[in-house]
Amino acid sequence: MHARTRAPVLFLQKKSMDTVKSLVTESARDVYASLKPERFTLADLGCSSGTNALGMAEEIVRSVAEVCRGSSPPPEFSVLLNDLPTNDFNTIFSLLPELTGMLKADADADAGDDPIVFLSGVPGSFYGRLFPSKNVHFVCSFSSLHWLSQVRCARRTNVQCSIG
Repeated sequence: MHARTRAPVLFLQKKSMDTVKSLVTESARDVYASLKPERFTLADLGCSSGTNALGMAEEIVRSVAEVCRGSSPPPEFSVLLNDLPTNDFNTIFSLLPELTGMLKADADADAGDDPIVFLSGVPGSFYGRLFPSKNVHFVCSFSSLHWLSQVRCARRTNVQCSIG
């Protein structure tokens, strides 16, 4: 997809993420507050690539780190980005220095500890198991429903049905 035709898609993705941002960050804070893990692991299923790929992860890290300011250092953050193996994970990884720089600047401005973020790409379909058990605290997915190739036929079975 060319940059000019991709721009409206990126805009719509960002707009949809902005719409639910407060709900997602509040939910992540609640999960963190109830567990208080030393390492907070979050996964974004269907993360895509480009400028929006790290947007919600950044907001979640910032929100949880803000909860810790003044009382305890923030946890280490493990951010697991999932998409199909054809996704351009290298583009996402090239954005990490910018992300950590912004988080450091926020922490310095608020006289808090810098959040430490470990970023991993997890290629594969989320129709199968992607992570070890009891390893992920918070999972989110944005702008991936329209890419679904399967749906569950029944709630209590693992039978998959194809779409279209």
